[in-house]
Amino acid sequence: MPKGSASTVWPFMTYWANRGGPDSSVAFAEGIEWRKIRSILQTSFFGPKDAEAYIENMDLTLNQVTKALTERGDYWGHNMSDFGSRLGMEMIGNVMFNINLGALTDNCSAEENEYLSCTLEAMRVAAPLTLGAPWRKSFPKYSKLYRTFSNNMDVSMARSKVLIDRVLEGLAEAAKTGEENWACKSYLGRLLTKHEGGISKEEICNNVGTLYFAGVDTTSNTIQWLWYNLARFPEVQEKLAAELHEVLGGANPKPGDFAKLPYLSACVKESFRLTPTAGGMARWVQEDTTLLGYHIPKGTQVNFLNVGGRDPKFVNEPEEFRPERWLNAEESAKLHKFWSHNFGFGPRMCLGARVAAIEVKAATSRVIQDFQMKLDPPDQKVEREMRLLTCPNPVPKFQFVRRSNVN
Repeated sequence: MPKGSASTVWPFMTYWANRGGPDSSVAFAEGIEWRKIRSILQTSFFGPKDAEAYIENMDLTLNQVTKALTERGDYWGHNMSDFGSRLGMEMIGNVMFNINLGALTDNCSAEENEYLSCTLEAMRVAAPLTLGAPWRKSFPKYSKLYRTFSNNMDVSMARSKVLIDRVLEGLAEAAKTGEENWACKSYLGRLLTKHEGGISKEEICNNVGTLYFAGVDTTSNTIQWLWYNLARFPEVQEKLAAELHEVLGGANPKPGDFAKLPYLSACVKESFRLTPTAGGMARWVQEDTTLLGYHIPKGTQVNFLNVGGRDPKFVNEPEEFRPERWLNAEESAKLHKFWSHNFGFGPRMCLGARVAAIEVKAATSRVIQDFQMKLDPPDQKVEREMRLLTCPNPVPKFQFVRRSNVN
């Protein structure tokens, strides 16, 4: 039975332990309990076709992206951390609840702004807690930093519950009328409609709230890195724009479209290789083993850093953003699959991996069809900063220039 490595991010595990036990969380449960929760939660979510079904939930958000960048492109281009976070929150909200929050409009409520602020602050504080002084793990209640983390998590989870309750009300209405409605098309709605026991509805809702939280900062950073790479290599951006124009013709993507967009997929893979959002992966050794001459006892946690994709011993021209390498059969065969995937591997890979990829592709396809992205200023240098995620530092600044072939 695969053993999870999320326990190393101890602030989240401690927080869930104080909320009734980590065994109800798919991230921290182990053994048979984990397998039971995982098999239920991946229903209508994990498969490629399941993930693509949520593209239609994103239609309004994609149109709001274009409107926001048309009307306030100068502002958002120089505030990409805020833009990316709002876009990430909106898109994962589209998936989880089929609700548009207005995060990119002037109609975003104070409650949603507070949720976003607290979610980002919890992620920010979790990094020094996880990587810093180990005494905080043993005595969290004495740590001001942990109390800050916990208080922000409380606000985030409370706001998630409000959205969950709205979906539950929508499902009750659908059951009353006998007709499918907006709530039935959300991940939570589809999950509960198919729910046949195994874990409680409360446990399902708690895990959906956690997935909602986890989908904000991860998507934001992935988009920032991808757009930064596309802006640095305008010839790649224009080749992508041509593919999108040919296949989508200015429209938002629909289920089945991404299979016709190989260059878009290659761009995402290449961005993961060159600027991975996840700094690495961890695995627990299931039995005594030897790795590169070192004896590793059973039960040891081994951490893998995402650095091989930039090593010239394994990759030709590693500092170049060249998506074509993934489309060349001979060259791609030499590239390790770890370098094109930031979501882990095996039975415990990220539950939201395919949905996250759909979000990134959908947002990018909309923006590249409508705008040329340029770095502003063009010579800015961005370094990688390791927190819980690998974040661009400083956050890149963009200019969004409306394409001439767009009405």
